Amino acid sequence: MGRTLNEIIADLPPERQEMIEERYQELKQEVESLRELRPIVGAAQVDIASTLHVKPPSIS
Repeated sequence: MGRTLNEIIADLPPERQEMIEERYQELKQEVESLRELRPIVGAAQVDIASTLHVKPPSIS
């Protein structure tokens, strides 16, 4: 069986692990910000999906 992503990251040098963790936290914050923004603007997932030319499940 293949290795998990966590196992692969654990084998990397500590500096690289830190860089990965920092980027993960940045992306996580961006996703949370987008979740908070949608209700503020009052746009439905379908509306946002249509504007971005993607399917609604991609927005959720």
